[in-house]
Amino acid sequence: MCNPDVVQQFHNPDTIFILAFAIILLNTDMYSPNIKPDRKMMLEDFIRNLRGDEDEVICLPLTASLHAFTTHSDTDRKHL
Repeated sequence: MCNPDVVQQFHNPDTIFILAFAIILLNTDMYSPNIKPDRKMMLEDFIRNLRGDEDEVICLPLTASLHAFTTHSDTDRKHL
């Protein structure tokens, strides 16, 4: 298993699939020309979308870094 320490922090095995799907949706949201710039998903929206059944939030530092990496352009990524 890759990164067992990271995987162990998720209480539900489906969380990894939910996180993967959320990243795909975030990427689509950020780079679709059909979505107006003022309607793009902000970090707060991304975190809200990842809340579990009991308002459990996936690791905030991980969530924030995934959002930052996805929303920055290729030239900005050199600094991440």
